[in-house]
Amino acid sequence: GWSPSSISFSRPESWQTRKIRVAGVNIVPMGANNDLPGDVQRLLDNFYGGEGIMGKIQGLQWGEGPRFFEDAIDSENNRFYRKWILDDVIQADLESWDYRDYMLRCLVDLVHMQGFWVKFIRNRGPRIGEGGRIIRLEHIPYRKCRFEYPDDRHDLPQNVYVGDWPFPDPDRLAKYPVFNPADPFHHPVSVGYFNIYSFCRDFISTPRFLGAFPWLELAGTIAPLLAA
Repeated sequence: GWSPSSISFSRPESWQTRKIRVAGVNIVPMGANNDLPGDVQRLLDNFYGGEGIMGKIQGLQWGEGPRFFEDAIDSENNRFYRKWILDDVIQADLESWDYRDYMLRCLVDLVHMQGFWVKFIRNRGPRIGEGGRIIRLEHIPYRKCRFEYPDDRHDLPQNVYVGDWPFPDPDRLAKYPVFNPADPFHHPVSVGYFNIYSFCRDFISTPRFLGAFPWLELAGTIAPLLAA
């Protein structure tokens, strides 16, 4: 029968370039124990200012919420700027689903992990020869996704496994193709990963405070000891 993999790396940082096998598939691990999102959550939960700091960053990015704009040029002053606009057609489409909650969830993951995961759901038109279009976007919690490690024919991951990582139930593990912006309607459902590149990281980004993990853990440990 199946049992969770034992994850062991010869060097703590080697997870960034190695693959591991979990539930019968080779995946790109997230962290030395394949639980980097969980590590971040636990560290920030135990650090007195953790989520407060992240919340301020998120608030600065969100501002008054998403708005439409177009690039414009002030020719008199030779200045490039963004001109706010209204688009009733696009706005009506956005209002047909909870786009603000979707965008806010993506922003939270981006602030914490420098990336976020999105499920793209296409219409059924291409099945009968009609045109394709994306009818819905769904945010997937960061901890639930892992890239399948690319095979010898590909340099980049081609599939994403969605489940209860780091030790998923194989019967509930869902496999999706990676979203291809060059051919967005090819698959009925696909998953995309959008991130801010991290230096020397091949497939996934890491938090910018990764090097501060030991200090955050120490700070979260000292406070209860002083209060005891």
